[in-house]
Amino acid sequence: MVTFGHIAKFWVVVTVIYLTAHIVPGFSAALLSSVLLALFFTIITTLVETAAGQRFSPRARRAASLGIAALSLWAAGRLVPGVHTTWWGALLAGGLLWLTGLIFPSVWG
Repeated sequence: MVTFGHIAKFWVVVTVIYLTAHIVPGFSAALLSSVLLALFFTIITTLVETAAGQRFSPRARRAASLGIAALSLWAAGRLVPGVHTTWWGALLAGGLLWLTGLIFPSVWG
């Protein structure tokens, strides 16, 4: 079921990805591609969080989220049209998404 948290997370991710595409070298996405990428990213992270359940502590979940963000952005760069990323760009963009999750933990989960 889609909750307000999922919708808020989606729009935060759209904003961060769009801004990141203009800042981070090795990572680029147009506005529509940012929306598609955010949809892909939100679905992947929600599935991973659901699968992990309560098996991880909040600290371990935060630590793993950087790797999950970078890996999903790198994979999305191969799957989502209009998104171009290198492994370095995916790691930097994933780091910015991870940092956003630390700043807005109520949205990120």
